[in-house]
Amino acid sequence: CFPDIFIALSSEAKRWAQKVNPFVKSVHIPNGVDTRKFNSEGPKLKTNLSKPIILCVGALTKSKRIDLAIKAVAKMGNASLLVVGGGDLRVEIKTLGERLLRKRFQLTCVSYEDIPKVYRVADVFTLPSEPFHSFEIVLVEAMATNLPVVANDDPIREEIVGDAGILVDPAKTDEYADAIKSALEKNWGDIPKKQAEKFKWGRIVSDYEKLFSALLKK
Repeated sequence: CFPDIFIALSSEAKRWAQKVNPFVKSVHIPNGVDTRKFNSEGPKLKTNLSKPIILCVGALTKSKRIDLAIKAVAKMGNASLLVVGGGDLRVEIKTLGERLLRKRFQLTCVSYEDIPKVYRVADVFTLPSEPFHSFEIVLVEAMATNLPVVANDDPIREEIVGDAGILVDPAKTDEYADAIKSALEKNWGDIPKKQAEKFKWGRIVSDYEKLFSALLKK
């Protein structure tokens, strides 16, 4: 309970830590992304899904709420949903996706080395996780690939996504579907890519180096 310093992945986590133990110094250093690996240039995942493609990358667990993404995309009529990940709810997610979206749904699992190919095939990225997740690197990976993001409306996601996407309550299916439609229709330019640059590993490593140097001098 009394480390030399507590590193928070978000400003919200930092505020929480300061309330829990105001006697411990807390700093905010987010997770990083390798923008040389995650970018819009390069090979794409081969898929038979029709465009536009909505992408969801995450563990197939209850807290990721991927079922909400399926229900929202099902209301859109012409969009496809590509879900990439594994987990305990694989059978349930596959069954729901195939029932509501039929040929407009694909569930697959790829190696981490092939993940950049997955992002490049999509038009919009979404992940309707519950708000307690402290940081989701897939949001930054998607933005680094210049994909707009549709995610849960909470302080952590707001800090990560910035102007590079749309935040919404995914439990409200109609609003969620409308948010994805709006993300597809808007010309985002390089806004997602520029937002992701705030999380470049070079910048994050520099912050850690400064922190470690300060600790060693104590």
